[in-house]
Amino acid sequence: MHPVSDEGRMRRFGGASTPKPAIELTMNINFTLLAQALAFAGLIWIIATKIWPPLMNAIEERQQKIAEGLAAADRSQKDLAQAQEKVNEALKEARTKANEIIDQAHARANQIVDAARNEAITEATRQKELAQAEIDAAANRAREDLRKQVSALAVTGAARRAGLGDLRMSQALTLARPYARAAFATARDEGAFAPWSDALAFSAHVAADPRVAALLANPELGRDDAVALLAPLTHGETYSRFLAILADSHRLPLLPEISGMFDALRAEAEHVVKATVTSAAELSAGELDAIKVALRKRFNREVDVTTAVDASLIGGAVIDAGDVVIDGSLKGKLARLQTALAN
Repeated sequence: MHPVSDEGRMRRFGGASTPKPAIELTMNINFTLLAQALAFAGLIWIIATKIWPPLMNAIEERQQKIAEGLAAADRSQKDLAQAQEKVNEALKEARTKANEIIDQAHARANQIVDAARNEAITEATRQKELAQAEIDAAANRAREDLRKQVSALAVTGAARRAGLGDLRMSQALTLARPYARAAFATARDEGAFAPWSDALAFSAHVAADPRVAALLANPELGRDDAVALLAPLTHGETYSRFLAILADSHRLPLLPEISGMFDALRAEAEHVVKATVTSAAELSAGELDAIKVALRKRFNREVDVTTAVDASLIGGAVIDAGDVVIDGSLKGKLARLQTALAN
């Protein structure tokens, strides 16, 4: 069997061979590929020159901004940590400084309290020594005068004229009464009315001083310091224990009332009436003797008279003998006259 050529095949399908159209087809295909290649190359060039660089620049710029943002965040975190550390250090330093200031304030307050207490104790001790020296120099007469003055001020009308209300006076006397009775019983058992009376008068005189009264109200004052402050230089152990009991019971401010009631109990035991005669002017010896005689007849007892001067009475005198008050002053008469006229 013979092979069929291309020309024969062409004839078999009904025509002669046409080589020219095949060449044109090949050229068309090559031109199309070339055009596509040129178009693709142009597209690549456009992308590479016009699109890709700005895109890469934008991406790089975005990456740089993100990196800068992350770096800034890291720096902010570090700055925040450093700031927090500084704040903690500042707070720690402030607390330390505040504690130092508080400690210094406490120390200063304690120094002030100690200095005030020492100064008050020193001053009271000095006054006590001066008073004791005066008592020793004046002997029994000076001590008796002091006792009378304190007694009159504590339990008689002189205290009421100083502005104490009846209720307040009654409360003070009620609180002072058991201590006065205990002191009286002790002095009676010891047979030492006069020493106890003098010691109580001295302690009452010191306790009545405003500076000492303020010191006695200070809770920082110890019992032993209070006893040393109020006790006279010459006193017995029993009297020191009595003052210690008053200090433990916070009754040292009642010493004037206790002293006055002790003297009243002593006077009653010795059958003596204590009276305070307050006049507008100083009484003469004859006038005072006449008053003593009248009071002896009135009470049928011995009379211990203490005198005082009050110019506001205008004239006459007021006699205060415990529960009995005789107002013979011109001021009292005018007041009664005014009341009568008003009624």
